[in-house]
Amino acid sequence: MKKTYRIDIFKAKMNKLVSWILILSFVGVLFTVLRNIQSLSRNKLRILEAQERLEKLEKEHEELEEKERAVQSTEFKEEQIRDKLGLVKEGEIIVVLPDPEIVKKFAPPPEASENKKEEPNWKKWVDLFI
Repeated sequence: MKKTYRIDIFKAKMNKLVSWILILSFVGVLFTVLRNIQSLSRNKLRILEAQERLEKLEKEHEELEEKERAVQSTEFKEEQIRDKLGLVKEGEIIVVLPDPEIVKKFAPPPEASENKKEEPNWKKWVDLFI
């Protein structure tokens, strides 16, 4: 009887030990799963941010390619040659306008045009023929 009693106590202690080991293992696995879920959600956010950056960079790339095509066009090159170097094509005529300050000197003063009252058309016709 003593041997069976000891065996029963040993089995009970082993059952308790196994139960605790199983509980601790379950808790460990649970924490690991929760940590992995959190890591996955963080990685998903990082992927979304990277996709947004990629879309923004693709748009910028398209804009730069469009600018490059515009810069390489003959129209742009001719415009730059005319504007920067002052060259013209054969047969073209260059018109050089004076500085805006000089043009202002030749223009009538703004007060004179404002003070001048517009005459009716009938009076202009009378003045023309008489």
